[in-house]
Amino acid sequence: MDFKDIWNELCYRISKKNQNAPEREFQIIAEELFAKIGWLQYKGEIITQKTIPLGSSNFGKPDIIISNGEKDLFVVELKKPSIQMIDKNAAQLFSYMRQLKLKFGILIGETLHIYYESSNDNKMPLKIIEIQFNENSKEGLQLLNILSKNEYSPEKLNKYCKDKIAEEEINNKVKEYLNKICSADGKNFIFDLLKQKIIEDFSEENTNFILENINIIISKKEINKPITDTLTSSTNNKPGKRKKGKNYDKYKLNGKWAGGTRQNSGKGQLALATVKLYKEMHPYITLEELNEVFGDIIGERIGFVDTYESASQKFKGQTKEERHFLDDPIELSNGQKIVVTTEWGPNIAKFIVRARELGFNIEIFEE
Repeated sequence: MDFKDIWNELCYRISKKNQNAPEREFQIIAEELFAKIGWLQYKGEIITQKTIPLGSSNFGKPDIIISNGEKDLFVVELKKPSIQMIDKNAAQLFSYMRQLKLKFGILIGETLHIYYESSNDNKMPLKIIEIQFNENSKEGLQLLNILSKNEYSPEKLNKYCKDKIAEEEINNKVKEYLNKICSADGKNFIFDLLKQKIIEDFSEENTNFILENINIIISKKEINKPITDTLTSSTNNKPGKRKKGKNYDKYKLNGKWAGGTRQNSGKGQLALATVKLYKEMHPYITLEELNEVFGDIIGERIGFVDTYESASQKFKGQTKEERHFLDDPIELSNGQKIVVTTEWGPNIAKFIVRARELGFNIEIFEE
C-alpha cells in the first residue's frame, strides 16, 4: 500500500466511519497508521499507553510513543474526531513532550496538528501545521513520507518544521502587508498613486477635483482557489448536494465558529460575523460601500445591511416584525448604526461565494 492509499484510508476512517466510535477504536486506527508506514509494535517501536511520571506526584499515559527501539522519537496524543479541539488537548501533549524530552509531538483529532519544540526556553512548542483530513492532501502525503520508518530521521523532521516556520513567517508578512493595503492607510496609498498618474495630464486643481469625485473600495479576494456557489461538506471538502428541507448547517469563519459556538453558528451568524470582520478591516467604510461590496444578495425589499432606524420600523405590524439583528448593531466610524439581515436560505450560497472572493475562509459543517 502506497502513502496515497494509506492517507486516503485514514481520511475515510476518521472523517466518515468513526466520528462517534469509542475512543479505543480511534486508538487502533492510529496504531494501524504507524504500522502501515513501517513501524513495528513487536520491536517496541509503537508504544501505547505507557505510564510516565508528570512532576513529583502525577502520572500520564501518552496514547502513542514512536521509538527506534532504543530512543523515543516523537509522541502522539489522540482526541476523538467528534470532540472539538481545545487548548487543554495541546497542553497535555506539551507535558508529554517535555517529560520525554522530545522536540516533536502530534495531536490527532478532527484535524492533525504537528508541534515543535524549537528551543530550550520556557515557551510552549510551536504549532507547525494543521492538516485537514482531505483525500489526496499534499500536506498529508508529505507528512506520512517524513514520518515513515524508512524515510525518518531527526534531521529531516527538524528541517520540515523549520521550513514550515519560515513559510509561516513569510505568509504572516504577506498578510500584514495585504491588510495594510486594504486599510484606510492603504486607500490613501492608492489615492497617492492615482494622483501621481493623473497629474501628468491635468492641473493639480483638476486632479483634486477628479479624486474628490471618485470612491475607491479596496478589498481582499481569494486567490488561486475555484469560486463556486455549490456548498461543500466539511468532512471531505468536495461539492455535495443540498439536503431537502431546512438547512441547519453550521459555519466556521477564518477557523472559528461564526457565532462563538457550533450550536450558534448558523447562516445568519455567519453573515453577521463576516460583516463585522470586514468592517474591522475597513474601519471607515460606509453603509453604501458595504452594500456595494456584497452586492444584491438578498434583495432590496429586506436589505442585506440597513440602518438600525430603518430596519426597526420597516416591518412594523407584519407577522414577522424583526428581520435584522437589531440586538447586535454595528457602529460605523460616522456614528451610524447598521444591522445585518437574519433572512437567509438558499441565498447563503451566493453570500459565501462573495465572502470567499473577498478572502474569507468559510468552512461548512452539515447538520
